[in-house]
Amino acid sequence: MGTSPKTCPPIGTGYRPHRSVKLVWLAFLMLAMVSCNRACKSQGNLHQEKAAANRAIEPAREPVLICPPAGSPMLDRTAPGTGDHTVSLSWHASAASSDPRNNAVGYCLYRTTIKDAAKKIPNCSNCEQINLTPLSGTDCVDDRVQNGKTYYYVVAAISPRRELSISSNQAVAVIPQNRKKLDPDSSSSYPLCRGPDSPAPAPTLESR
Repeated sequence: MGTSPKTCPPIGTGYRPHRSVKLVWLAFLMLAMVSCNRACKSQGNLHQEKAAANRAIEPAREPVLICPPAGSPMLDRTAPGTGDHTVSLSWHASAASSDPRNNAVGYCLYRTTIKDAAKKIPNCSNCEQINLTPLSGTDCVDDRVQNGKTYYYVVAAISPRRELSISSNQAVAVIPQNRKKLDPDSSSSYPLCRGPDSPAPAPTLESR
């Protein structure tokens, strides 16, 4: 009656959110994801920085020096005729080098029962390696010698690069045949050659 009738919405349609509302929700979700990613990355970087700091604090581990092996195993202390005599060895320290990488950090001892064979270390198939780890001093006692044997000793300096010097002059020790045991205190000031803490190059020695 003079007014226009209201138009009803078509069947099957209802209320739909405005597009701007959808965009706001989408923007909120994206912002939340970005914030989470940044937090996770920051936490991961923090763990990496802590791990790097711990590694920097840890002392550097020095490589363990080992004397190059020879062709024959060391005489066992239980071998027949062993333990009655000892051989005292001493030598001159290796001269210092202008290059620290070539300085001696220890000494490796070898012996054989064949004359001049020990000059071929460490490629001597008939030589025995006396000490596994380099010795630091310039004297020691070899307590694993057999009665009636003659031993030829040499010593070589070893560098931090694990390189052996030329071997020393050969020293000879003639072990008596008898089984007389010497006074155990006669060489107590000398460390054992086979031990981890001892010796150096050009031995002069005395047989007991």
